[in-house]
Amino acid sequence: MKYNFKNILGKNSTINLGAGAKLPIGSSTETNNQGITFNADLQPGSNAWDILYWFATSKNFDFRPSFIVSTRFVYRSTGTNKSYFGDSTYKFGNEVQSYLQFSDEFLFLKTLISPSISIKYRGASQDKISGFNLENTGGKWISVIPSFLINVSQNLAFSTKAEIPIYGNVDGTQLTPTFRLTTGFLYKIPRKKNNLILN
Repeated sequence: MKYNFKNILGKNSTINLGAGAKLPIGSSTETNNQGITFNADLQPGSNAWDILYWFATSKNFDFRPSFIVSTRFVYRSTGTNKSYFGDSTYKFGNEVQSYLQFSDEFLFLKTLISPSISIKYRGASQDKISGFNLENTGGKWISVIPSFLINVSQNLAFSTKAEIPIYGNVDGTQLTPTFRLTTGFLYKIPRKKNNLILN
């Protein structure tokens, strides 16, 4: 569910509000070769409903309409797995993510290039097992994300994005993200044209 509001923050601005849910579809009882059940953070599913709240704003400017400043906030309110290891409960920590992005478009050798740079903040509270905080979970992270999108053709684009961590503060001892690079091609399926035939 998403709502869009235009020009509330002034000319050429938009606000988007949304909410949704994560369904407990994935398995939460996977085991290794010896039959030992993996911990919750290694399971493909959480066996719990999560509620997601989403808020985003964007604005472009008369002096350069292709230049856009945008923000995005996502809050995840996690549910509780009431059958963790059979007789315990497990709740992942609530999480917030926020982004501040600057993006633009340029024409280079008849090719449209869309660079952007984002600052990402992610904060997660500690997980809970049977109602008690679980050590070595939760933390705060900040990263910078430069990206480029190159339009190869009308329906095909090449995308590359790097996530560079610049700050991390975790509870206890944890694995924490390092440099991440993502590349790929994006293909837009063209819409079929509706031909109007008059008899």
